[in-house]
Amino acid sequence: MNFTKYVTVIGVVWAFSSCAIIQQKEKKESVKVVKKVALADNIQPKLREDTLTIAFEESFYDDLARSVVEVDLDELYASFESIPDGDLPVFSKEEVEFQVNSMGGAVRIHYNDKIQSYINRLTSKGGRKYVSKMLALSQLYFPIMERILEEEGVPQELKYAAVVESALIPNIISRAGAVGLWQFMYRTGEHYRLEINSKVDERCDIFASTRASAKYMRALYETYGDWLMVLAAYNCGPGNVNKAIARTGGHDFWSIYKALPLETRRHIPKYIATYYAFHYHKDLMIAPMRDMVKYTDVKTVSVDKPIHLEQVAKVLNIEEKDLAALNRNFLKGYIPARRKTYQLVLPAQEAGLFSTYNEDIYAYNRGEYFSNGGKMIAQKKDFYPAYGTVGNGSGITYKVRRGDELGKIAKRYGTTVKNIRRWNRLRSNRVWIGQKLKLYSSKKYVPKTTLKRNSKKNVKLPYLPNKYVYHTVRKNENCWSISQKYEGVTQEKIVELNQLSNPKALRAGQKLRIKKKS
Repeated sequence: MNFTKYVTVIGVVWAFSSCAIIQQKEKKESVKVVKKVALADNIQPKLREDTLTIAFEESFYDDLARSVVEVDLDELYASFESIPDGDLPVFSKEEVEFQVNSMGGAVRIHYNDKIQSYINRLTSKGGRKYVSKMLALSQLYFPIMERILEEEGVPQELKYAAVVESALIPNIISRAGAVGLWQFMYRTGEHYRLEINSKVDERCDIFASTRASAKYMRALYETYGDWLMVLAAYNCGPGNVNKAIARTGGHDFWSIYKALPLETRRHIPKYIATYYAFHYHKDLMIAPMRDMVKYTDVKTVSVDKPIHLEQVAKVLNIEEKDLAALNRNFLKGYIPARRKTYQLVLPAQEAGLFSTYNEDIYAYNRGEYFSNGGKMIAQKKDFYPAYGTVGNGSGITYKVRRGDELGKIAKRYGTTVKNIRRWNRLRSNRVWIGQKLKLYSSKKYVPKTTLKRNSKKNVKLPYLPNKYVYHTVRKNENCWSISQKYEGVTQEKIVELNQLSNPKALRAGQKLRIKKKS
């Protein structure tokens, strides 16, 4: 199979905007695919009826439907890279309309200009790069999502909502405080029994969060009976959708569109455009980005005792940062399995080894990670999530002070400049005095001025001249210099006798008790 043949096949599909049905059978990483370009009988009358669509010769479809071409996907994707930008496929508005309306599925989709505008973004030069990244990440996440969505009775095409919600970043946090692949708020996550605390945040767990999301969407479908309405309610909350229904009297997304919040009015067209880009990525000649995802075949193993991810990584010979990337729900880098069993995500091959070397993993340098009481003592590493978990998911607002820089602020709150810029949509590292920044961190910062103000003051004791000799503190005196003026008096005795909580906080004019000679 040579390059010319690949380009010819794709060129034919592009030129005639066919809705190719591709049946794939993958084997490990070298994938052989039988590509059948078959046009259903009901499509041809549609083309003939649509005066805006190019009329094709019926014989062309017959020949194309009978053709069977064996394609190696890796080679096919590689061929896309050598296509000049000027030769990349550009579909007309009429062709895109036909493609969108032909996608089918349980989600009822109909083309309009709002959808077209987002498709234009995703098929632009920058958009194609984004789609390429998402295609690569989907190789890990989509097989898991598809299985769970099917088990929960939710259409598999709703997996594309996760791309729009989180760009398939498992520990992403929105400005509103929603976390994870499916962007759960704190209360919603708790309602669907996701564990959320300072050590574990299951909103970042691909398996648990997808299961909870599917249950939530299924419950919403029982209320609205329409999957686009479900996605709208998932995005802005059922309350806003119910208000929009009451104002408009409509019962589908486009009939209540104008009464919905702006973000949700954008969200659904983005979802449909994303669905389109994934569905037709071969026709658009967009390949998954190479070497972006290290592991695509993963399994879970049960962990019933506290264990650090580095222990697992060392014994199974995996990079700890790669293991952390698969288990973003463990915020501190260890699994606090005392009263509860947790699921650890591992590459499929290493998952089999885990049960074999289970005891060796638990015992590996255990004293370096845990105390005798089972408390973790190992220092947290940078590649574990830095955003922390805020009780109500709302984060904190930080007001920029004189001398502040993003680097300093990030260090104080245990996060990164990149996170702060993303949370606040900053285009550069420049900030100004008085600017308010949204921060998400489990690390508390107390300014130095507050430390002085809140430091303990020395208590004022009753004046007892008959019992004590009193010394009036002069400028630059301290307990040691005062003790040198009295026989048998030490600075420790001065501190004890005057109950000084802060011996360095002496002030001129202050009276100190000195024990009388016997």
